[in-house]
Amino acid sequence: MLTRQLADLIQRASLPIRQSLRRQVMAIIIAAIVISSGLMLMLTWAATETAADSFIERQLQMTLTQLQAKNQQGNGLQLLNDGPWHSWAADDPELPRYLVRFREPGIYELGHPKVHVAVAAMPPSDTLVLLQYEPDRDPWQPAYANDARQILFGLILILLVVGLLLAKPLAGWIVTPVLALKRQVDTASPNLPPQPLDRPDEIGQLSASFHQAFTRTTQFIEREQQFTRYASHELRTPVTVIQGALELLQLQPLTPAQRRPLARVEQANRDMSSLITTFLELGREQGSPPSANQVDLTGCLEAALSNLPVPPTLQIDWRARGAPRTVPEQEAWIVCHNLLRNALAYADCKVTIRIRGSLLWVSNDIPASTPDSGYGFGQEIVQRLCHRYGWPFRGRLSGKRYQTLVVFNACDPDVT
Repeated sequence: MLTRQLADLIQRASLPIRQSLRRQVMAIIIAAIVISSGLMLMLTWAATETAADSFIERQLQMTLTQLQAKNQQGNGLQLLNDGPWHSWAADDPELPRYLVRFREPGIYELGHPKVHVAVAAMPPSDTLVLLQYEPDRDPWQPAYANDARQILFGLILILLVVGLLLAKPLAGWIVTPVLALKRQVDTASPNLPPQPLDRPDEIGQLSASFHQAFTRTTQFIEREQQFTRYASHELRTPVTVIQGALELLQLQPLTPAQRRPLARVEQANRDMSSLITTFLELGREQGSPPSANQVDLTGCLEAALSNLPVPPTLQIDWRARGAPRTVPEQEAWIVCHNLLRNALAYADCKVTIRIRGSLLWVSNDIPASTPDSGYGFGQEIVQRLCHRYGWPFRGRLSGKRYQTLVVFNACDPDVT
């Protein structure tokens, strides 16, 4: 629990950094400076300790050489006991216990207590002597070490402060090409294609790649728009011809049996005209508002249902609640027609339709043999149409039924 709370706290605290590339770069620079300063501090500390130990060993060796030369004169065993220096013969009963184990010639360093010891034979009798040096009792040694450390630590602190002060402008300088590329992407449009940044580095290569991708996409969109215009023109011509022929036929005396198929043809022709207009509208980058002609949603649904073939084995269950709502005629017809056609085409036994205000809900059961089906291409048309006009849309598989929902007016009180 505590680990999760700590992780959430870190995530919330790092959110402003993750939302800005400049802050991320600045945080990386600051982290690198702090880590480098810490490493330099440790290396400096180790270097001063190593230098101090080397200096002490040289001083200990020099003092031991002087003591051996003094004993060479043959005036008895000469020992040194002055300030930080102390010496004992190996068989001296007053020899400290922590030195008893040293019996081989050499120079040794102890941590507790902090002393340096040199073991050597003294002429002329080759008596084994232990010479001890205590740095803490040397008045000059601590001052030298402290002065050296203070100078080095001061330099590191200055470098740290300078690095922190330079982190922000340095981060801005690093991010400037990325911001320039972002501005280029934001301002790009088919009428104002982006110009590649004149840079030899990776940012320039990325800008050139974006320019090429934008050019390819623009050319693809132009081809699609041309195809849509050409297809619309070619489709409108037979639609107009069919409509004219239907109007001429309606001037003739016809029986009711003859008028029924002509009415279906006329309705199909109007559907095709509406689809052509819708496809042209969806193909535009900036669409126009829905059609001004308003119809009752319930009546629009009934008309769409009456123009679709319903299998005799299929049950239709539909109800409307709330006050009648008017919706854009052309767009609502396309939505109702496609949703009902999908439901009737993929249903197994039953289609359920509900209207509540400006909300339309269509559901159909799915055959057990095809559990992954339930909707067709018509739903994609409806989804794009709803996205264009800002109408909430949802299509999902729930158990053994596929459900679609469209809200023509999200502010409708009967919907909320």
